[in-house]
Amino acid sequence: MRSPENSERLRQHLTNLTKQAVTLRYDQPNDLRKILQSGHILSLHEMLGNDEERAMRRLAEVALFGMSHENTLGPIYGMLADRAFPAAIGEFGYGAIRIVLQNTVRARSTLTRRDSLNTLSLLNFDPIASELIAFPLESLEAEFVPRGELNTLLETTTITALTELISPNGYLEVQIHGGVSVDDIEYVEVRRGIILEEETEQWLRKRNLLRSAPI
Repeated sequence: MRSPENSERLRQHLTNLTKQAVTLRYDQPNDLRKILQSGHILSLHEMLGNDEERAMRRLAEVALFGMSHENTLGPIYGMLADRAFPAAIGEFGYGAIRIVLQNTVRARSTLTRRDSLNTLSLLNFDPIASELIAFPLESLEAEFVPRGELNTLLETTTITALTELISPNGYLEVQIHGGVSVDDIEYVEVRRGIILEEETEQWLRKRNLLRSAPI
């Protein structure tokens, strides 16, 4: 059993490693246009194709987050990443457009080691058995890291190293509860070569939200 001093040391180290920005990734400029037109980030339930898919996802979210079936929109799914744009194209993951959110969303966010959209056996979903336990992002405990990796945790100095240590998906998934509006956006990064629609670009530039990725 760990001493209270070691537990606190592990908790503080984990807190320091996970101070990076919460980000969302998109593939196409029209994804960004839809967000700006609606005034909020579209939830998975707004994007899924049919009622059966939405119902199955709802069962998983109830198991993961203790959400009620009446909460129809569910969380917004993002990831934890450095504020600097990743240097490797392979790290773009979900797309070449990256929305970086303000730190105010962290207080209502949870974090999982695994991709909850990829790891679901939805009919008999068990978060513990699947290692898909959601932890409050602002109050992570040492239990977030698999017990066999705790000693290595203290030697880990970057979010990239932490991700490689504990996540099989190449990133740590963040779930933002309570919705995300355009007012929660800190800035938008667009990979060079991606052309935004004129109206979208003007909207972002007027609010000083647009940045170009340095690759």
